[in-house]
Amino acid sequence: MEVTVEDVMNLPSTKNCKVVAGRLGLCKTVRWFLGLLSPVVEPWVHEHEVLFVYGTGMDTSDSALIFLLEQCANKEVSAGFLIIGPVFERIPEAVIARADELKLPLIEMPNEVPVVDITKEMAELIMNRHRMWDEKGILLKNLIFGHESDYEKYGKQLGQVCGDLEFHSYMNIICVRFDEQEMRMNSSVGGDVEQTVLSLFPKSLYFWNNDNELVLLVNNIERDIARLEQTCKSFVKHLQQISGNVVAGIGIGNAVPDIVNVPESYQNAGKALCYREEEQIVSSYEKLSNIRKLLSEVDGSQVLRFCFQNTLGKILEYDEQHESNLLNTLRVYLEEEGNISKSSQKLFIHRNTMVYRINKINGLLGMEIEKVSSMIELNIAFCCYDQFVVNHNQ
Repeated sequence: MEVTVEDVMNLPSTKNCKVVAGRLGLCKTVRWFLGLLSPVVEPWVHEHEVLFVYGTGMDTSDSALIFLLEQCANKEVSAGFLIIGPVFERIPEAVIARADELKLPLIEMPNEVPVVDITKEMAELIMNRHRMWDEKGILLKNLIFGHESDYEKYGKQLGQVCGDLEFHSYMNIICVRFDEQEMRMNSSVGGDVEQTVLSLFPKSLYFWNNDNELVLLVNNIERDIARLEQTCKSFVKHLQQISGNVVAGIGIGNAVPDIVNVPESYQNAGKALCYREEEQIVSSYEKLSNIRKLLSEVDGSQVLRFCFQNTLGKILEYDEQHESNLLNTLRVYLEEEGNISKSSQKLFIHRNTMVYRINKINGLLGMEIEKVSSMIELNIAFCCYDQFVVNHNQ
């Protein structure tokens, strides 16, 4: 769990400090702290920092302080300590009112309280919390990638250190894949991701599998996959607002009844990521078709090739020789359940052109693809082909 402003206010060093405004923001996350010696916030301050405002050399009029608060709110500063003494005799009522509106905690700090005492305790608290999260994440990673004989051992260890999760109730693994280029371009994305996780999945456990994949364990006691999908979509939407299109895709594994079954959910979350539709950013394993689930268990690419070679293989060969795209025509035709008009509209071609292409495909395959039995066979062939492509690209 991340450090909050409320946690900071419970430190021994802040016992003589007083929250005078913005109490609704006490739940905000604190990542670090900074002493502010300038009336300008933008160039120096990062999100979720706590500011110590000395006031030296600053305009301390109501309007100037309110402008400072608005800058802090725009930069998502978590709280401000105003040092009462040489510059600030008190915090003006107008400033308190604006801080309440912005939900930005303002804290009166007596001049005799050493800032270094507070920042030292804050740093220790932040580092200790991060170390705890890292240790839990390592245990989860060992469980997922370790040997089956160690599942029970790691499960027990997680149960001892993670009081927020119920390890003998249904849970899911969620794999979040990020755009590598976006991650390299924006160094603050990692912090934004973790903050969003803690906001939307407060009772969770996670680790970074590599630089562009986050693995998240959440309880799903009611096995409500629709609710979980909606939360994942909210996760994507929130990150889009603060970090851009950094999420490449999210796969949700199947719900498992016990911590020792979590590796199974992880494997299936990866399959949900691989076989999601292009327009889908969130995909769950439980909603994959049965044929997709069966084919995902096929390891041999030769078996998959054999299953589509006598049908789609002929079309692939023709497309390559004639620089055509009959394969996509057939895919759209099957998606539209054999409706010529809808297929031609989707492909932006004339109906007669669509009829010509279907006749051409029938000739190449030596079959009548209008028949239900043919459509079933070709749909399975496409599933095998797509699985073959996925295996080949991995």
